[in-house]
Amino acid sequence: HPKEQAAATMAETCASEEERQKIFLLESRKKDWQKQLKALESTGQTNTQAEKNKIASEQKNWQLKHNALIEEEKKIEAEEKTVENQESQTNIPMERQALEKKRWEWESQRQKLEKKRWTVENTLAKLENELKNLAENNNVFDSRKTEIRNKILEIENSLKEMHSAIAKREKMKPVAKKPAEEIKPPAAKPSPLPER
Repeated sequence: HPKEQAAATMAETCASEEERQKIFLLESRKKDWQKQLKALESTGQTNTQAEKNKIASEQKNWQLKHNALIEEEKKIEAEEKTVENQESQTNIPMERQALEKKRWEWESQRQKLEKKRWTVENTLAKLENELKNLAENNNVFDSRKTEIRNKILEIENSLKEMHSAIAKREKMKPVAKKPAEEIKPPAAKPSPLPER
């Protein structure tokens, strides 16, 4: 921005001592905010993305375990149903007792699988909460970056206003006139000497 640079240059040379101090202070604050923004951007996004990737990978692994447990549980339930049907169709007490025992064994296995599935589901829920917390933290992080950018913008606007005010003031000053003694009339041409 050539106009802004020209105004800044003029402000630096024509500003009062108080204005120079204020400009220096604003530029120092701007640099501090820019450093904070740079630090936030370099560390925050990298960490957030790495954490998201890690959680997504864990979720995928746990979801595969969950799917396998559900399939296993379905197989056991099917076996249990088969044994129940056989049990209801037999009239022989020894056979019925053996089938009932087998059904209880299947039920016991199904309950063990169900407990494992609940553990996996709890882990999946925790991972989902971690992702939500990460998203919320990311929103806080983004808000902080926006806040810092706005502070930088405010400082830049203040600097532009100061530079512009100084430039206007300098343009409005009357051009200093030299004192009369310093002004010398243009040198007269030597007149030719009269001929004799």
